[in-house]
Amino acid sequence: MINACDNLCIGLCVWNGESTIKKTILSLLNQNYKNNIKIIILDNRSDDRTVRIIKELKNNNKKKNIIIKLVIDKKKRNVVAAQNYLAKKYFLKFDFSMFVMDDDIYHKNFVNTVIKRLKKKNLDLVYTNYMKIDSDTKKIIARNKPLYSYTISKFYNLANYIIYRNINPIFFGIYRTKSLLELIEYYNHFDSSKSNHDNLLIFNFLLKKKVDVIKKNYFFFLEKGRNKIEKIRETGPSYWKLSSLFTIFIYQFNFSTRMINLLVKSNQISLLKKILLFSLICIIYFQKTLSYLTKRLFI
Repeated sequence: MINACDNLCIGLCVWNGESTIKKTILSLLNQNYKNNIKIIILDNRSDDRTVRIIKELKNNNKKKNIIIKLVIDKKKRNVVAAQNYLAKKYFLKFDFSMFVMDDDIYHKNFVNTVIKRLKKKNLDLVYTNYMKIDSDTKKIIARNKPLYSYTISKFYNLANYIIYRNINPIFFGIYRTKSLLELIEYYNHFDSSKSNHDNLLIFNFLLKKKVDVIKKNYFFFLEKGRNKIEKIRETGPSYWKLSSLFTIFIYQFNFSTRMINLLVKSNQISLLKKILLFSLICIIYFQKTLSYLTKRLFI
């Protein structure tokens, strides 16, 4: 029986992850965190050896404080829908929670170090630096810029986020569950583009919550072309279709207006800083739109 006291729920989404899922789960089982961890694995109807591998690891798990629960999804969901399902159905009874993909790998100190910081500073989201890895687990230096922290002004954090729009690795940190569920409505597809859902969630955390970073490479992210996988499955952004490519201007406009609306309603940012951030959003709108358009044409 799991008691909700400094416990962590990990929501892991997987689809046809037979080549990577074992390393991901083993890295979670190897955590030196002493309190209870529950790993909920949502399989998105894999048709390879993924489920068999998960069941073997579950049956061979010797860690008494770590429970693995395998859920075979009854319908095909995209990543956002799957993670929303995990959060709303399973996270509520736990103090802390995190999202994991089937190819992420974590240093053994990740959970313990991050939760210590969350508790000590009474924060809402803490993440660590990361490195990329290839299929042979060779480490590749990643750009951990910018770094977000509650010790820096909200204005500076937001300005950096508007410029860089970098959700790695901040999205894959550990959340105080109460704070995540308060903002989970922003982690959703808000238009037919099926894009910017994660950006809007993190924007809200930087605007409304206390976030911090641990400057150690405790998170490893496999670079395997996730965008291409979403394109093949037809569960990713709708602008993959060449016929609708230029509607990205509309999609980015929708995202920009949502950021502006959040700023207008906020009482944590002064009027002058709101004006400066508004101007920055307008500038970055054109820069990002043209950048995304160019990438989509050549992928």
